[in-house]
Amino acid sequence: DQSGFVEAGYVAPSSSCTDQGVFETAEAAQAASVVQVMRWLVGPIPACFVLLAMFAAWRFPITPTSHAERLERQAKAQSAEKVGESENPKAEKQVYSNWEHASTKVVL
Repeated sequence: DQSGFVEAGYVAPSSSCTDQGVFETAEAAQAASVVQVMRWLVGPIPACFVLLAMFAAWRFPITPTSHAERLERQAKAQSAEKVGESENPKAEKQVYSNWEHASTKVVL
């Protein structure tokens, strides 16, 4: 989908086939706004994402200690769920959907 480029004034290059079967493309002059959009898409925007990723990696490092703590918390949470299920198998649980931000009740 090139709708954003078309709105910015992008002109697709015309091409033709010669008698030898070789495609020739004509140089199409692009509007200055198209060139500017392309420069932003390959330069400053990806650079900003790289900087954000570097900041996140610096701010929230994963060390062997933090990884072990996270695995321990996850194991405790899973064992607590299993204990809760075995004590009351017909308990009503609240399940939240991350995508819809809505809750539905499931009876087991």
